[in-house]
Amino acid sequence: VFLNFRPAPRTQTPEAPTISWVRNIEVYVNCRLVKDFRETVLLKAICNYPQVNLHIARHQPTPGHAASYHEPAAPYFPSQPTFLGMGFMAPESVLVGDGGEIDAKFLVMKNATQTANAHVAIRNDSMFFDVATDHIFRAATGTCEAAGEGWTGMVKLEPSDVAVFRIRPNLELLRKNRQQWEHSVKEHIAFYNMKQFAEHYHVSLSFTPSNTSSFYVAPQLRESYPFSTLEDTIAKFLRQYNGFWKWLAMALLTAEHEATAMLFDLETAIDHVLPVSPRPHPSPHARDLLQDNFAQAYRALYFDFYYITDELIWYGIRSSAGRHAITLADLVYGVVFGHEVFGAIFNRSTRVDGSFPPTTVAFANQRLDMRRLLLPWTRQLGYFLSFFPETQEATLALRQMYEPLKQFDMHR
Repeated sequence: VFLNFRPAPRTQTPEAPTISWVRNIEVYVNCRLVKDFRETVLLKAICNYPQVNLHIARHQPTPGHAASYHEPAAPYFPSQPTFLGMGFMAPESVLVGDGGEIDAKFLVMKNATQTANAHVAIRNDSMFFDVATDHIFRAATGTCEAAGEGWTGMVKLEPSDVAVFRIRPNLELLRKNRQQWEHSVKEHIAFYNMKQFAEHYHVSLSFTPSNTSSFYVAPQLRESYPFSTLEDTIAKFLRQYNGFWKWLAMALLTAEHEATAMLFDLETAIDHVLPVSPRPHPSPHARDLLQDNFAQAYRALYFDFYYITDELIWYGIRSSAGRHAITLADLVYGVVFGHEVFGAIFNRSTRVDGSFPPTTVAFANQRLDMRRLLLPWTRQLGYFLSFFPETQEATLALRQMYEPLKQFDMHR
């Protein structure tokens, strides 16, 4: 069977696109074993341009000076111009003494749309790099504003607004933890459009006391600091995950006449509710706040799950660190889909007679249709597995776990 691919010519991409890019594709299928056999398959690809544009600045942007916002730096890897990477270098003497400073580098982010606001979450789980908002240029007024003291890692950009982020290695931590790294440090940060999680950017950050600013280092198991951060993120998520379903079960029980409406709010929350992320540290009234706003808490919880999946993929496809990432994936997906709320998919029951205590979310699942609520969670495991070969032995247990979830998705 032969496939002949003929795409239509691509037009030049405008600087600030406002419409979708449509591409028509014709695929011709021929088989030499069947005389005169030919099939033509017409495909139509629609690409929605990203709402947020992000690039590394060549120099420090001048607040309010439009031209300085449009001067990208040279690519980190010339052969990969779309790769976002920052390389910092300094002599070894900077790490020995308390003096010395490393110049900061800057990221420029713009809301490319003219009609909608953009809410962007900055996930900085790196240990050796500081990320801060330098200033935000407000296009409507032509003024600049600095990030407030209560900055939580969320930035709101109105149409055509520009945000500038300042990145600098933390020399104090690099000195204190010199034994944890050898010749270099490499971490990354992530930026997510909170209206569309799939629109996100990962920026690689590296530091070395040498004259080489651009390099690639596969994460090793001996470099434990990135994994300890990821493990901490996973532990916090799993604790919040179990707590959320407990509180939801109690809420559905106490407000039985509003249960259907409550589930509908949760189903639409992923598309319509804006979470506060990263979330602040728990307060004594955290449980009361969660019960007052389940939709926001649910979307924030799902965003954490989405982020963890991206992090597991980031480490999982990189050299020897992949084995450890898959072990963490076994833990995360095992706990998530081992919860009683997914019991019906796996034909699990906590009692011989198949009944559940009325205070559990599984009991609510028997009375209410929660399939649409669970569907986005099941697809994350499928997305993770798509990055690994089907024959890989390390992912066999996860693929067996995914089979019932895939059937659940197909027959929803």
